[in-house]
Amino acid sequence: MEKPFKKLKGNRVYLEMPELKKGKIILTDSALKEMYETIKNKERFKVYAVGESVSDLQEGDEVRVDSRGLMSGEVVKLSEELTVLQVSVFDIAHIWA
Repeated sequence: MEKPFKKLKGNRVYLEMPELKKGKIILTDSALKEMYETIKNKERFKVYAVGESVSDLQEGDEVRVDSRGLMSGEVVKLSEELTVLQVSVFDIAHIWA
């Protein structure tokens, strides 16, 4: 799959965002809270991309992320169709089999 960026730097990991309820155009405070609750309670995230310093993960791996890492993660809109969650590789607890 063609990525909308040339290279992901450092120890960053982009995770695919979970599906959220459709129909909300503007993220109100309650919608934003719902988004973070959905993310926080998710056990498996699919890796979209890994930074050049990450050696033990690959695109497509499913991982569990520490809840503190999820809360400090940054939502990144890469294109109109693609939004990812950026976390540090050090916040990944394990890779699912």
